[in-house]
Amino acid sequence: MKLVISFKGEKHHVGMINPEDWTVDRIKAEALKITTVHGLDTVGKILLTVMNPDSKVKVVLDSEYGMKCLFGFHNLMGVTTFEVEVVPVLCPQNPDAPLIQSLLFNLGVHLSSEVIDILNDGGTPEVTHTDQEGGSNRDEFDDMQRGYGHEATATIHEGEINEDKLLSDWSDKRSDNDGEEPVVQPIPTMLVDDIVSVDDIDDSEGSEDNQCESDSNRGGDGLLDDDTRAVEMVVNSSDDDINLGSVKFTKYLEKHEYKLDADGIHRLRLGDVFRDVNHFRQVLHEVMIRKGFNISIKYSEPQRYFATCKEASCPWFVKGARLNDRNGFWLREYQKKHECKLTKKSVKVTSTWVAEMIKGHVAIDANVKISLLKNYMQEKFRLKIEKLTMYRAREKARILVYGDHSKGYEKLFQYAAAIHRAEPGAICKVLCDAVTIPEKCLFQRFFVAFPAQRNAFLNGCRPFIGIDGCHLKGKYGGVLLAAVASDANKGIVPLALCVCEIENTETWTWFLDHLHSYLDDGRQQKVVTSMIMRRQWHISKWKKLQGYTWSMHTYDRNCKVERTDNNASECFNSWILPYRDRPALSMLEEIRCRLMRRFTKRRNEGNTWQKTIAPRIYKELDQTFKKGEKMIVQPSGDLNFQVMDKSYYPARRFIVKLEDKTCDCGFWEIAGLPCCHAMAAIGYARHEIEEYIPFCFTKQAYINTYSVMFSPIPDERTWEHGDRPLIDAPIVRKKIGRPKKCRKRAATEPQKRSRRFFVNCSVCGGSNHNVRSCPLRPSVARPSKATNTNSQSADPLSQPSKPTRTRNTARRDHVPSDRSKSSSAGSMKRKSANAVGVAGTSKKRG
Repeated sequence: MKLVISFKGEKHHVGMINPEDWTVDRIKAEALKITTVHGLDTVGKILLTVMNPDSKVKVVLDSEYGMKCLFGFHNLMGVTTFEVEVVPVLCPQNPDAPLIQSLLFNLGVHLSSEVIDILNDGGTPEVTHTDQEGGSNRDEFDDMQRGYGHEATATIHEGEINEDKLLSDWSDKRSDNDGEEPVVQPIPTMLVDDIVSVDDIDDSEGSEDNQCESDSNRGGDGLLDDDTRAVEMVVNSSDDDINLGSVKFTKYLEKHEYKLDADGIHRLRLGDVFRDVNHFRQVLHEVMIRKGFNISIKYSEPQRYFATCKEASCPWFVKGARLNDRNGFWLREYQKKHECKLTKKSVKVTSTWVAEMIKGHVAIDANVKISLLKNYMQEKFRLKIEKLTMYRAREKARILVYGDHSKGYEKLFQYAAAIHRAEPGAICKVLCDAVTIPEKCLFQRFFVAFPAQRNAFLNGCRPFIGIDGCHLKGKYGGVLLAAVASDANKGIVPLALCVCEIENTETWTWFLDHLHSYLDDGRQQKVVTSMIMRRQWHISKWKKLQGYTWSMHTYDRNCKVERTDNNASECFNSWILPYRDRPALSMLEEIRCRLMRRFTKRRNEGNTWQKTIAPRIYKELDQTFKKGEKMIVQPSGDLNFQVMDKSYYPARRFIVKLEDKTCDCGFWEIAGLPCCHAMAAIGYARHEIEEYIPFCFTKQAYINTYSVMFSPIPDERTWEHGDRPLIDAPIVRKKIGRPKKCRKRAATEPQKRSRRFFVNCSVCGGSNHNVRSCPLRPSVARPSKATNTNSQSADPLSQPSKPTRTRNTARRDHVPSDRSKSSSAGSMKRKSANAVGVAGTSKKRG
């Protein structure tokens, strides 16, 4: 922001500044550079005043909080210059003088620098009798003194000084509080007719719209000056573009700039000034929806707007025009009365407006049902919106809440830099394609893993990793690859994520290389993939580095795992299902935040455990112990036992060695937890179960897993851009045919039934098909057209009276040999009788 300091017409351009680095004392020190020559050489002799761009009122800059608020208003209104005006302090020898003068200044009592200098020098300021606008300056100055209880120390003479140098337009200041008295009590001396106090009360709206309808609700006092009267003359003119010429309408804009009412309802008033025609259209649309009517637009252009009610007999209309050579749009004519029957069915609403209204619901649930949204719009706005409009509105609301998919890849370089600054030990790799389209940087892959995940795997999890991929459901598709481990309580621990363009050998190799380099600690690690990924090329790199097998009996004993499935990865894919249809950056950030909350929650839960064994492990051991109670245990010394298991037929004997922690069944060595035979021996020997549980299933291992937390990452708006380019979205290659909604099932998976009810065939008695698709359906031989023509020409009297009956009877005559035995005998007799009748008829005709 640019800082400019002015004093008595002299301006000091400081240059571009950072608002966070500047204070009030520092600005005063800069101001002394131009005030020292005038005798103001200390900060106690000057005050700083700034124009508030929001309320158009000058205020004293006397605190750090006030300065931050003013900087915020400048940024909000788009003002890039922070202009400070220096005012001398009246009676600087009095220590309370700056505070009193600041309070009077903020209340509207403004004294010019010349008057303050005269008073400080012991002189008497003199004022003229009237100014060019006809106001009595002496009377206003006396009213100001009486209104604030201030006793003037100098005598004021008339005829030598202008009012503009003595006071500001304090009489035009108004309170921003709806329905309250203005702060400045003295009333201006000039009164004119109030011509813009037109409210928006509609007789057909009822008591709902009869509240807060006057201009006083928006802080206006209804009193206009000469400038406003000149503006009125221009408003009533017939020109489309309002040319104010030399009219000073700053005060009018301050009073009649459009603002939302205190009750949050949009209302139109004659003379309101809008930012532009688009702003006017938005407000008119809100009024149209609230009132429940539709409009017919005659013309809608940047310089003019005219619309009437949809009903031809209704007198309602609005006219607006652009201010000539100024930024603003004026409501010049407005007929608020409706004589038509208002109805909610004809209201025209757009999906963009509906998206603004429902984005709060979409933020809570991105897949909220359309029926719920329709009920919400009908209850709140009394609108019946079509289903297709609601679908489009929900999609636009998702973009408003979660961002556009095309822009979800732009800041991945900045996101990686923010991760490295917050987590110095994290690994974040971005791969782009700059060859296919030289002028673009197309996204390919993104890999990320955090120190908390690495610590969880190395210090608490077993060396057993499950990897899997799931398809993203966004506009540009893609695949999310993930590596998952298990903690001491058999909970899933995500280790790394990778967003890639497709699932193939190259992407899996790239992912596994980075995963191995980040998690390698020298232990032999078992890798398990999903059923559809069990191919040699998917984990060829990992095989070369560590080796693997698929048979459980060849597992490394350090894995302590009793399963060969990859259900942990499938659980993770289901866990992140709500985020897979979001833009890439939003999806990654949501998953990171959820992992951060999950690690914190589990660490707190682990600290509350009373036992040294994880709860889920303790529950499994309790069930195993109940099975072991039914077995016969025969000791052989203190630590060797022979256990008879009668669940087999015939019964089998198993040798349990507690010292070696082994059993003949092999489960104890592979899973790390005692089997039912070992639990029977431990119970017979009356030993504590904690002595035979590995460290990876204990409370301390669980706490170690979640001992390192995720570091928070600052907001996206604070990320440094750096010298990296913005990443473009990948190229979408449209496939041939209709997009598939269901995934392809494997040969071993059960096929999903396409029908919700059973169908039985009436011909063969089979199920899952009807007579139309039955393979045993009889084929009827129909006579050709030539045969029918010849027979008719030869002997027309010999034709049957009902040929359709002959055709239908011939169809019934054919009975399949392998017909179901469930057919009744009566039905067979009827079919035989029909066949005999047809044969007799044919013989007679022959």
